Parts: sequence; C-alpha cells; structure tokens
Amino acid sequence: TEMPQEDKVLFETVKRLAGIALMSREQLNTPTETANLSQTGASSVIQEVQRILLEAPTISKEFERLISEAPNKLIFETELLYKGSTTIEKEIQYLLLTLEETILKTTFSDYMRQMQLSERSGEKTKALELLKQCQELSHKISGIQHKRMNLN
Repeated sequence: TEMPQEDKVLFETVKRLAGIALMSREQLNTPTETANLSQTGASSVIQEVQRILLEAPTISKEFERLISEAPNKLIFETELLYKGSTTIEKEIQYLLLTLEETILKTTFSDYMRQMQLSERSGEKTKALELLKQCQELSHKISGIQHKRMNLN
C-alpha cells in the first residue's frame, strides 16, 4: 500500500532533519567544506526536533531509528543536498515549521473526527471541548504557516 501524501511529507521532513542533525554533530568534530551550521544552530537541531516530536511518539521513534540505523548514509545524502549551501539555517527553520505544522494538522483531523462522533452520539459537552481544541490548533497552524511564508 502506498503511504498517504501527508505521511510522505512527514517522513521526508524527519529524514532531512535527522541528516542535518547528524551532519551538524559531525561538523562540530571535523570541519568540512559542506554547508556549515553555526555552533548554536548545530546543537539546537536535535533538541528542537525532539520538542516538536513530543506530540508524535511514533514519528519520534522513526527519527531516532533513522539516526541510529544508517547515520553514514544520512550524512552522505545530506551533504550532497546541502553542499556549499548558504541557506541551511533557513532550511532548518523551514523543515522544523513543516514538521510542526504536519503534526498539528494530523491532531486537528483526529479531533475533528472525534467531534463529529461526539455530535452524532449526543455528547454536546465533549463536542464543544473538541471544537475549542480545534480552534486553538487552527490558530497555531495559521501562525506556523505565516512564519514559514516570512522565511522566504
């Protein structure tokens, strides 16, 4: 079976971030001619991804698996992709925002489904609470989309 588009985006985003995290960790030990991250940027990539992934334990496991199972392959792919890049810091921000947005959209869809089920079964209080959570998520998603547009 083919992976849904949203899952593909999520997987590719996590894969790129894992590669950047590994590459940045390696660069701190051995400077190369590939795209250089600032010391601060390098050390914060993994922490920021882990913060975002607190909302998605399954994706978090995938991130950890990618880092541990094929680190050299990921570093190689990442170096090919970003060799000589002067905009890697901006790319990291873009990927982090994409990751966070995708996770929030998935949660939003789940809440919408639950809200519809609650409405059908007459659970008005639960439906109203889910509606409020959907509105909060919608606001967060909109803010992330705005930040991402301002990166360009």
